[in-house]
Amino acid sequence: MLLLKKKRIAHQRTTKRMLDTLDISDRKRRKLTRELRKSPFSDRITRTILAETDFEDDVKD
Repeated sequence: MLLLKKKRIAHQRTTKRMLDTLDISDRKRRKLTRELRKSPFSDRITRTILAETDFEDDVKD
């Protein structure tokens, strides 16, 4: 198997695991999963993951 194909498949698996952990509706998750199969580097998927991710500060007062 080609190296790029292996990287793409690994990226899809990682992204799928991220989508499964997000607090989004099942309908939206299914839609994004279908899009992930068609286009693994989709901007819509990236935006959704970034929008749903909460960043916490490590500094506590």
